[in-house]
Amino acid sequence: MTLGEGTIGIVARVVAVAGAIFLAIVGIIRFTIKVTDAQFYIMAIYFLLFAALLVTAVLQVSYIVKWFGFVEDNVGLGLFLIFLGLLVFDWDNKTELGCCVALLGAGGFNVFIGLKYA
Repeated sequence: MTLGEGTIGIVARVVAVAGAIFLAIVGIIRFTIKVTDAQFYIMAIYFLLFAALLVTAVLQVSYIVKWFGFVEDNVGLGLFLIFLGLLVFDWDNKTELGCCVALLGAGGFNVFIGLKYA
């Protein structure tokens, strides 16, 4: 099942965009925190880039889907969301922990939809 087929496909797209929004929020928040560690800011840039990749994948931009074929269906997109959720995971920061849970839930939902309606 490709993204966007039927009502359940639209719901899966909305869930993926919500995950991208959460990821972008974490990326922006990381820029407001004063930390001397460069890796912290590099991860913030990655989060923003991955959020942009998610939105363009959900919008089915042909160039992005061509180069990142794993986001073409719900299973690949769900696994990518789970991967991003594990990247964001941090026990000490409640915002990032909440984003982690949201991304893992969105990823699990997309994988379930992809496997059920394949």
